[in-house]
Amino acid sequence: MRAAALTCALVLGMSASVEAQDGQVAAPKDRSQVWPTVPIDSDAQRFSVERFALLSETPQSGELDFRATIHDLLVDVPRGEAVVDLRFSQVPDLQSYDELGRQSHSFQYFVSEPNWGAFFLRSRGDIETVFPLLIIQGEEVHRSGQVAIREVQAAYDCSSDPGCGGWGPPVAASSIHQDGKRVVFTFPISVFDSPDGSKPYVGGSGFAAHYFLELYQFGSTTGGVVQGIARLGTVALRIDVKPGDSSNLIDTSEARLLVDVPTTFATEADPYFLFAETINIKTLKFGPNQARPVKTRLRDVNADGALDLRLTFQVSDLGLSCIDQEVRLTGEIPDSAQGNRRSLFVGRAPVRVAGCE
Repeated sequence: MRAAALTCALVLGMSASVEAQDGQVAAPKDRSQVWPTVPIDSDAQRFSVERFALLSETPQSGELDFRATIHDLLVDVPRGEAVVDLRFSQVPDLQSYDELGRQSHSFQYFVSEPNWGAFFLRSRGDIETVFPLLIIQGEEVHRSGQVAIREVQAAYDCSSDPGCGGWGPPVAASSIHQDGKRVVFTFPISVFDSPDGSKPYVGGSGFAAHYFLELYQFGSTTGGVVQGIARLGTVALRIDVKPGDSSNLIDTSEARLLVDVPTTFATEADPYFLFAETINIKTLKFGPNQARPVKTRLRDVNADGALDLRLTFQVSDLGLSCIDQEVRLTGEIPDSAQGNRRSLFVGRAPVRVAGCE
């Protein structure tokens, strides 16, 4: 299993669709198929998708009992964390295991995070050694209650590390949050740093993270592999959920939810600035389900003389549950300072879901 997966990770290059439609992920055939379905947040990622879309992938079958229906990886550079949000076709049991120690349900990510030079190497099947190849092991949840992130190292000695599985040393671990078929966890983006300490996701260096995800039942693969490219958020943005209500308590039985994105001017104390009218409305995604706004309006919401953006969302579209203590808004804005024609912003706000107290 390890050899086949590693070969797939290096040769396939990890491109493709983020959401499985009816359990099926079709290999993209041309640019018109790739661009609408893959979140492309920088010129570097756009180049990467074009290159890797030429390579084949192993689709999930709609006949599988245990498969990924939605998978999302958001690299939030300003906060220094990556957020994984997974939905499965059935409720995974991550605690039970058989007499051989194999978990009832598990998942495994392979993540490569090339920069410009690595695009060329990995897209033609070469091994790129500057930046680490990572594996995220859901199989270790029943042992420690955490997801383990490991760096793949062929010569690593696993004799004192029973969870290693022949892969390599742990570089991070994360608590996992589950609500039915949904699983969420975060990990520090420092795991992407190169051995010399350089941070490939800083300074418009052409960073992109590709992954493929494989699922298992009692150690046996379910037969499907899904692949994707991480959304890379490089700009922090301020949002106000439920303007005028500091509790941010969201009742999922309510019809609508307002979210304000204020225009912000730079000061000596805070160099942050944003002109709300520059936001690309068509790229906005909010909440676990990455819902689109049902209404948008430019208006001055705080009487400072500048136009702000007021968004209206259908609460039932958001997919909020009791494991959500924070909600995120993402979208694109022009960002010449990052060296890109546009960049992805991440706006965050704490929330409480009614009935979960």
